[in-house]
Amino acid sequence: MFINARKPFPGPSPDSGEKWLKYYSSYHEILLVDEGDFSFSLSLAMSFGSASNILATSLDSYHDVVMRYKNARLNLTILNGLGASVLHGVDAAKMKYHMDLHMRKFDRIIFNFPHAGFFGREDNPLMFRMHKKLVHDFFKNASQMLRVNGEIHVNHKTKPPFSDWNIVQLAYQNSLTLIGCADFNIQDYPGYHNKRGQGNRCDCPFFLGECSTFKFSINHSAKRTPRLLHINNTLDIQRNLPCPEIPISNHSHLRYPTSFESSYCHSHISMQDHQPWLEPEYSRVPQSVNAHNRFMTGMLESMSNKNVYWSSNLRSNFGEETVRSDARTIRRSFQYL
Repeated sequence: MFINARKPFPGPSPDSGEKWLKYYSSYHEILLVDEGDFSFSLSLAMSFGSASNILATSLDSYHDVVMRYKNARLNLTILNGLGASVLHGVDAAKMKYHMDLHMRKFDRIIFNFPHAGFFGREDNPLMFRMHKKLVHDFFKNASQMLRVNGEIHVNHKTKPPFSDWNIVQLAYQNSLTLIGCADFNIQDYPGYHNKRGQGNRCDCPFFLGECSTFKFSINHSAKRTPRLLHINNTLDIQRNLPCPEIPISNHSHLRYPTSFESSYCHSHISMQDHQPWLEPEYSRVPQSVNAHNRFMTGMLESMSNKNVYWSSNLRSNFGEETVRSDARTIRRSFQYL
């Protein structure tokens, strides 16, 4: 369900002037994620005197929101009167693909105290994984919805077990970098009331304790840096590069072919590219080759003799061929499927 969600963002009128509340300007296009009773959105709107640049979302439907929170209906009515856009049924972990959000960009994206729900103790391993997945998927979506100088703000507790989520690392995994961290004080946002959101006490506040506002922005250098794999501190391999073309000949006299297992890097080369190499030069019976859509190649360096072994999960009934290159020996081997 949505309320006035397709309305454009005209911004405050020129004579109103820019107004600030902490880190948020009335000129910012602001997305609020997973609101409870929408009191945080209302706090910003009342401070700005307008909500025309505010889009507030909730995971719950409108009916569930007004049933859970006694002040939600009034808050939503005031927000609508101030020109806010409101969306219901928006999952923070999938919001990029929402029909009303997939083309939108924002200056600020705010997620207040992300929580995956109450399904056990907070230190329960299952709950721990659920919370981290929610935050990770939120960052993955939000990082694609920022303007050039946009920021993602997450208000989060800084004491265990919440600090163990390591949201800074989760952000880094999604090309985001921490640009600031400041103490969060609920008094800075007049009218804001944090809510539990579930259970019989869903309309009750939860204990905040020590918490902070974590600010993230796009890490452009991380997006440009290729991913490298380092082996034994001596060899850097860039992932997703084709493996060298090492011709394979038939050695049918070897009764027990050798195989080496490895999975350091993936190759995009198709089986069709390898087919000419796998045809035997001479043979009394056809040699069977099983093709895989994607196959795995790897490199392993032996510390004892400094030999480099290439391996593959392509398998046939070939033997092995040894090709000498300088001081190293490169072996390519296959085995029966």
